[in-house]
Amino acid sequence: MQDIKEEKKNKLKDNIKFLEDLSNNLNNSIIKLKTLYEQIDKRKEDLKSKIQNIFTKIRTALNEREDELLLEVDNKYKTLFDNEGIIKECDKFPNKIKNSLEKAKLIENEWNDNNKLSSIKINVLILKIILKI
Repeated sequence: MQDIKEEKKNKLKDNIKFLEDLSNNLNNSIIKLKTLYEQIDKRKEDLKSKIQNIFTKIRTALNEREDELLLEVDNKYKTLFDNEGIIKECDKFPNKIKNSLEKAKLIENEWNDNNKLSSIKINVLILKIILKI
């Protein structure tokens, strides 16, 4: 009986030792697993940060390119179509036409007089200058 008791006691000690080792191994594995998950989480956050940085750079580059293209369009249209200059010139047309009509009437009157042939030549030259013919 004593032998069986000793045998059971030794077996119990062996089982306790086995369970303690198993528990230690399990705890070590849990610690390693937690460490691994922390590393994975850190890598995930790093990756997200890199993606955000890349897209920020892309958006910045797109915004800069958009600004460049808009400025280029403005400059091209300003060069090709000087709106202010065209409008100023158009505003001068009624006065130029009025002046031209007055000069033409003077020329007509002088033409009828036949005495002022030389002044007609001068007035024709003035008319050409005004009309830029």
